Amino acid sequence: MKLSDCLTPARIACHAATSSKKRALELVGTCLAAGTELSPAEAFEALIARERLGSTAMEKGIAIPHGRSTQITVPTAAVVRLEQGVDYDAPDQKPVDLLFALLAPREGTQEHLDLLAEIAGICSNRELCEALRACSTPLDIYQPLRAAPPG
Repeated sequence: MKLSDCLTPARIACHAATSSKKRALELVGTCLAAGTELSPAEAFEALIARERLGSTAMEKGIAIPHGRSTQITVPTAAVVRLEQGVDYDAPDQKPVDLLFALLAPREGTQEHLDLLAEIAGICSNRELCEALRACSTPLDIYQPLRAAPPG
């Protein structure tokens, strides 16, 4: 399974305004729940449970919040591009404005790890991330991610 199999334009937010890491994760939870049997609160709780173990922020304004849920049977992804970055406890201390989120079924360990590796590969592509930051609609974000080679 590829990231593009788990992502739909309905689970992408562009130019979102939030004031904190918590609010950003609530928005991510809402996006993850779109079109699933999962509620936004359940998605948020799964993300927060993982976040309590340590920040999922990378560097260069990117975070990969992720978690597991017994409420879903297939992995679900979301992308949120914030209007302005928020403090996210990043290793480089830079505010996060681009979030790639993933929720996986509780028992889907290898698939979860493979998808996280693909997301990490996307995040390491500086040109792609800058292009995503310039996007103005969810479809503008979805199309290059769908076309991006895995890893």
